[in-house]
Amino acid sequence: MWAMVRIVGGNDVRLEWFGDRSNLHRIWDSEMIDSKQLSFSELADFIDDELDDSVIEVWQSTHWHDWAMESQSLLNQAYDLPENGPLSYEYMFKNYDTVQLRLLQAGFRMAGVINDIYGN
Repeated sequence: MWAMVRIVGGNDVRLEWFGDRSNLHRIWDSEMIDSKQLSFSELADFIDDELDDSVIEVWQSTHWHDWAMESQSLLNQAYDLPENGPLSYEYMFKNYDTVQLRLLQAGFRMAGVINDIYGN
């Protein structure tokens, strides 16, 4: 007998984030980033890493499908939630390096797409 499994997206996972109601998607897309209280340029400086050009080339040479698969590989990490408790510093501590990496990858990949469009 086949069992039906419903995959729950991050918007459907209701949580408490530092005392405020939120959802898992919002926590990853904005709450952890906003918690640093940095402007966009400060955030860019904060996460800017001295990357070897070969790493950037690899990131830019991959397909959007690969990017989605990278995100999917992080599901166990993202959904590693406390059983009956709110999310706060511990969750952010465990996951912020991943948020930074995904921001870096997204930025360099978007730059590559723009360069491809405009021929630079």
